[in-house]
This record gives sequence, structure tokens and C-alpha cells, in this order.
Amino acid sequence: MSTSTAPIESTVQVKKTSRSTSSSFSASAQQQPGALRNQTRLEIQTRQAQFLLGGRTGPRGIIGLLQFGRRLGDIYQAVQRDDPYADWTLLRIEESIDAAKAFIHEKNTATAKALNALGSMKIELARTEEPALVDLAFGTPYGFMGAYLLSDFDELSRSVLTAHHCAIIDRRQAGELIRACGSAVRRVYQLPAAWRRTDITRDDVRKGSDAAADAAQLMGALPVAVLDMRQRAKFAPRIAGRPDASVASVTGIGSVARNEQSDAANARIDTSAKIDMNANLKD
Repeated sequence: MSTSTAPIESTVQVKKTSRSTSSSFSASAQQQPGALRNQTRLEIQTRQAQFLLGGRTGPRGIIGLLQFGRRLGDIYQAVQRDDPYADWTLLRIEESIDAAKAFIHEKNTATAKALNALGSMKIELARTEEPALVDLAFGTPYGFMGAYLLSDFDELSRSVLTAHHCAIIDRRQAGELIRACGSAVRRVYQLPAAWRRTDITRDDVRKGSDAAADAAQLMGALPVAVLDMRQRAKFAPRIAGRPDASVASVTGIGSVARNEQSDAANARIDTSAKIDMNANLKD
């Protein structure tokens, strides 16, 4: 049985664009998009890592990730204003992060190798059923770099605690590994505290001003390569008013390069999450 189908004729109606519509399109084309925003969440599995998130106040205070991020906001803006000591601080922080990540990776690789050298036995890393969830909103790339480092330490802690629980390493070895890697993270987070705001510029240093002399007394002699901008951190921002071919002119996500951003790191912690992992090893 066959059927015949009548052809369907399509029609297109073309309307003349009015001047007002054309003007509207032109205005839309010239409108600038707003700042990009993103959402980043850090999942923390161990108490050791959670301790380094907020740090500790008091006479024996410890700077945590959140304080590290806030302090970096001030330093980042000082770099944009051509503070050479702030620029030097970012360089030292990057180098310290790279060294800490390499150290933690080495220890984690060795621990993972021990966990996987059990023949037919397969051990999965311990995992909490209620991780602490932290929403991160840093104003500079360095806050996120600090968060990546904390995540690496959290993973190392899980590996070490699993190995201790399964009788692969003893309590002393586990404690030494966690303390050594935790110290590497704390050294990174402590570095921004060495910077002092002096509001000097490279020109002040070259002229040998009194302010530059005071800065040198506070923070040490500035390396010539940093002063001449031959050596800068990979993620250092562009310095206002200075051409810099080595650093891309990127305003970044969340308007990180804007001077008006006052708070470099904010985090909201889901305090309802309790970490039950590793109750028997102290930091």
C-alpha cells in the first residue's frame, strides 16, 4: 500500500530591520561581559589536613591555608604596585611549594609501594564517610596552589594511616612521616609572614631611598635578578605601568588582578562533617 504526500511549501518572511533594532544590536555588541566566577571545593579526609586548613592561634600559633590565602592577597596587590620585595616573596613561595610537593610525592610514592607489595592482598586507602567540605574562593592563584599542597598532604596522611592500621608501618614511622610532611606544608604557609608592607617600588631601591634601606633591614638584601625583573614567579601578576613580556596580561578568574579586591581568601566549612579517621596519632 502506498501513500502520496503533498509537498509542503515553506515560506520565509523577511522583515526590514528598523533603526531602533539595529541600534540595540550595536549596543549589545559593545557591552562588556562581567568578571568570570568559578566554584572550587576541597574535600578533606583526615584530621591532620583539617588542622592545617585553619591553623592555630595563640603563642604557638600555626598559619593555616586560609590565613595563607588572605595574606597572599596583600602581597599580590603589592606586586602590582611594583613592590620588589613582594615580587621576591612570590618567587620564594613558588619555589617552596614545588619543593614541598616533591617531598610529599616522594613519601607518598614509597608508602603506596609498600601497600601494593603484598602479593595477593589488595588494600584500599581508608576513607572517611563524612569528609569535611570546604568551598574555596581565593583572589590569587597562590591560594589555590596552597590548597593543592594541602590536598597532597591529605592524600599522604590517608596512605600513612592506612599502612599503619594494616601493620605495614609502625606507629613511630607513621608519626614521623606525617610530621615531616606537615612541617613542609607549614613552612610554605609561614612564608608570607616574612613580607612587610613598606609601599616602596623598584625605583626607590635603585635610588637608595631611606624607605628602601628600611625594607632591606626588615627583609634582607634584594637579589639583583629580582630588582631587574629578570627573575619572577611563574604566576606573578603584571606590574602596573610596566611592560612585561614574561608574564601574560591576564586579569584572571574572579578579577584576581583588581586592586579593589580586599579579601583574598574566603572559605565556608561544612562543620556538620566529622572526621573519624585516625584517632590515635597526634599531629
